[in-house]
Amino acid sequence: MGGLFDVGCLMLYKYTKIDKNLSSILVDGFIFAASPNILNDPFEARICFSEQNENEYFKGESDASVREAEEKALFELNEKIRIASFSKDKNNQLLWSLYADSHKGICIGIEDSNNVLSLSKDVEYATDYPVFHYDRDESIGEFDIKILLTKAKAWKYEEERRLVMWDDDKEWINEKLRSNDCLETKFEKINNLGTKCHFGAQNIDSVILGAKISDKHKNSVLLMLAQSDVVIFQAKISRGKYELEYELCN
Repeated sequence: MGGLFDVGCLMLYKYTKIDKNLSSILVDGFIFAASPNILNDPFEARICFSEQNENEYFKGESDASVREAEEKALFELNEKIRIASFSKDKNNQLLWSLYADSHKGICIGIEDSNNVLSLSKDVEYATDYPVFHYDRDESIGEFDIKILLTKAKAWKYEEERRLVMWDDDKEWINEKLRSNDCLETKFEKINNLGTKCHFGAQNIDSVILGAKISDKHKNSVLLMLAQSDVVIFQAKISRGKYELEYELCN
């Protein structure tokens, strides 16, 4: 384990606030995977049917009826999907503000090798929704994954990478892991809108403490990591530039 600026296997970064669930990540090695229905982007998992398909399958229906049917189908689909999101960027001030409690939280660097995060994929950023054609060979399952890995270009700065899975058929993840000679994973259902997925705390490479983290929360994180070999950094606000600086803590 080398820390913040090492190059090797793909590193995924999780920006998060300090709360009662943090030990589940740092100590127990579980990551929360949520339904798209509770994510902060209302454009999540949007789909566009081809004009030909709309004319064929919704012939004679009003625009309002078509929209209502599409929204219902989208909500029901999203209830069955779970997404765990990460960034490939370890130094993103917007992510610190949005997801790490305005720099009062932390950023966790996790190696994706030999664990469930190896199945994550890059998000693509586009202007238009993905268009689905019923008359093509592409399966609806494959297309479901495609729409969950597509977001508006406004989010491109996140450099997001996602683990996407079906909540009612988790065994397929372990099948993929076995085929890739990776360790199998386990799951803990939280509620109807979220599931915890085990990646293994031993795969945590580094933790960056936010520039505005309180002493209380800093000590809490350090205590959680006291028996690990995780490399810990303290982020600091630069005196002369709009950027963060990093100081080794251990």
